[in-house]
Amino acid sequence: MALGEVYVEDELCIADLERLAVTAPAMAAAGVNIVLEEAVAKAEEDVKVDTGETKGSIGMTPATPSEVFDADVHADAPYASVVEWNTVPHRPPYRALLDWTSRHPSNMGFTNAQFAYLIANKIEQEGTKGKPFLAYLADEWLPEQLEIQITLAFEAWALL
Repeated sequence: MALGEVYVEDELCIADLERLAVTAPAMAAAGVNIVLEEAVAKAEEDVKVDTGETKGSIGMTPATPSEVFDADVHADAPYASVVEWNTVPHRPPYRALLDWTSRHPSNMGFTNAQFAYLIANKIEQEGTKGKPFLAYLADEWLPEQLEIQITLAFEAWALL
C-alpha cells in the first residue's frame, strides 16, 4: 500500500464512509451556522452603540455544504474597523465630532463646538482606543463553539 492510499474491504465500513461523504458537509454547515448566529448576537450585545449603525451592520455569511469555510461574521458599517481597532494619531473629521458632541454633550460646561475641538486635538495626539466586539469572538469564543458543534455533528452522524 502506498502512502495516502486506504483500502477498505468491509462493506459496512464502505457504506459508512459513503454516508459520511453525503451527510457530513450539510451537518458541518448547519453546525457552523448555529455558531455564527450566536456570534452575531454576541457581537450585537458587545458593540458600543452610539447611532446604532455599526450594530445594525453586523451580520453573517452563512456556511453551505459546498462552502463551509467561506462563512463569516462581519460588520459592514464604514467605520466599524475604527470601532474595533485602535487608530494611530490623526486629524478626525470635525463635522463627525460635532455631530457626536450634539448626541453626547460635555458635562464640563463646554459648547458642542469646543468639546468637538478638544476631542479632535486628543485624537490628533493619541489616536483612539478600539473597543473590540468581533476580535475576541474569533480568537477565543468561536474556536471553542465550533469544536462543540463538530463533536455534536459527529455524534449525530453516528446515530444515522
